[in-house]
Amino acid sequence: MIKIGYWKLDKMLGGFDKGKIYVLAGRNGMGKTDFALTLAKYVAISNKKDVWYIISKHNEQEAILENKLVDSIAKIKGGDRINGLSLECWRNGYRAMQEIKNSPLFFVQKKCIDICDVVC
Repeated sequence: MIKIGYWKLDKMLGGFDKGKIYVLAGRNGMGKTDFALTLAKYVAISNKKDVWYIISKHNEQEAILENKLVDSIAKIKGGDRINGLSLECWRNGYRAMQEIKNSPLFFVQKKCIDICDVVC
């Protein structure tokens, strides 16, 4: 079992089973992306386990996800990006990008995904 970093969810599910596929679903604006990124970050970076994050949306989505992930690791707040990043934020962002680069976290972009893409 792989712990996912939310103790209540870990207690309910017992963590994730190796080799299984988990689907996160919900309406727009419910926080699915942020939740999934948090899980991916915890499992890939903290636990050093492979995570494949499959994106089925348009091209800009991958860059948005990577920025959110960098901001989360570097603890950069949204207002910092709007007001301009300090030198410390740039350094933290660079370290976060290196951490992501060296982790087993993979972003895969497909316009249309079928079960064979995931299982085969």
